[in-house]
Formats: sequence, structure tokens, C-alpha cells
Amino acid sequence: MARITVSLPDDLEAQLDQYAQQHSTNASQVVQTALRNLFTSPAPTPKPPPPAPVPTPPSPPMPELYVVQDYLTQLVYKMELMREGLWDMSQLICHGAPCPTEIPCPKEIPLPPWPHQPPPGWGTGNPDTW
Repeated sequence: MARITVSLPDDLEAQLDQYAQQHSTNASQVVQTALRNLFTSPAPTPKPPPPAPVPTPPSPPMPELYVVQDYLTQLVYKMELMREGLWDMSQLICHGAPCPTEIPCPKEIPLPPWPHQPPPGWGTGNPDTW
């Protein structure tokens, strides 16, 4: 029979000695039995990985959001019509000269980032119809 030297932490050696004493055997026989059980038992089957979480579809926007988007779209277009109208008026009054500071012309604002249609009246020269 072969002899081997095994290093064990102190607490594990204490448990081994206690187990051997309780079962009226020695540490060598406890280790032999443990190794036989380890090598004769079937290898544990690895657990399959958990299924990937199912992504939740994005919820549709609330109807109130469409109302706000429509309102803001109209606001942007009205602002643009007002800006163009003031520019045209300043050109008429000033005959092409630089516009005096008494006639402020708002800066151009970007269009809404969401898909939109121009409100009724846009581009027809009659902004009061919407």
C-alpha cells in the first residue's frame, strides 16, 4: 500500500480526527473511504445556464403624448411663419437695408425631432386658418 503526504488546514485536520474518533476508525481509513466515494460516484451533470431573459417590447406612447407633439409641431410652424413674416415686413419697411433693432426677428428654431406633418395652412400664406 502506498503512503502519501497531504497538507490540510488545521481546522480540517481537527474535523478529520474528530470524525475518525466518533466512528472508531483512523484518519487514513476515513480519507480512503472519502476518495473511493469520490471516484466511484458519477460525475455531477453541469446545470444548464438559465434561459436568457425575454426582452419586453417597448410600450406604445400614451395618447396624450401625440396631443403634445401635435401642439409643439404647430407651435414650431407658427413661430417659423411669424419669423418669416417679420423678416418680410422688415425688408419692406427698410427697403433691403439692415433691420433696425426696434423690429426684432426671432432666430430660426429647429423642427421637431419626431415624424410630423406641417399643420394646415403651412406654406399657403394664410397662417390664420389653423
